[in-house]
Amino acid sequence: MAAPSIASIAAKNLTHSVFTIPNILSASRLASVPFIVKALAASDVKRASLLFAGSATTDFLDGFIARNFNQSSVLGSLLDPIADKSLMIAVGIMLGKLRAIPPYVAWFIVGRDALVTAGAFSARAYTLHQIGQLSLANYFRPHSVPSVEIRPSAASKVNMALQSMLYVLGLVRLHYKKQGDDRYKSAAWCLGGAVFCLSAYSLWDYGRHIEDVLPQIHVGEE
Repeated sequence: MAAPSIASIAAKNLTHSVFTIPNILSASRLASVPFIVKALAASDVKRASLLFAGSATTDFLDGFIARNFNQSSVLGSLLDPIADKSLMIAVGIMLGKLRAIPPYVAWFIVGRDALVTAGAFSARAYTLHQIGQLSLANYFRPHSVPSVEIRPSAASKVNMALQSMLYVLGLVRLHYKKQGDDRYKSAAWCLGGAVFCLSAYSLWDYGRHIEDVLPQIHVGEE
């Protein structure tokens, strides 16, 4: 039996609709990023924490709804990871700058996330090339032209969970530091070290298992 084409796999079970609930949630998460950055820059830790918590909730909800209510979409396969990485990169930069989390950890995970995001953009370009639809216009029409997405490895999923915990701890630390109490410094540095090690491992794991991370690209001809 012939292996499925990239186009058929990329488009499988995906709707071309733009205005789905998961897409709206992902868009709201992306839109929240500058407001979180602004709140942190203004030392408004409460507002930043509420916005971050709300964004994290939309991340859970959009995936749950997409999987359980048949609302997975072509646009969502690109928008969701972009929103996730934009949020984590922006918050990581600000928490590192404010020294709420170890700066070396912040810059490493920001670099890793930026690299993975660049990989997602490259994967889309490669996919469009493979199906003969590579053009600037098609590249920015993910709602109508099939694409692939980087599938997170098990290590990456665990790393994302720990990274989120580190950011929450960083926000809690900022709250107490405003009151002259830095009781969570040791905890932040310990968790930061764990995140650094796991981030390094998951990045290496991506490279080592690239064919599993991008399974749609490595398929045979029809």
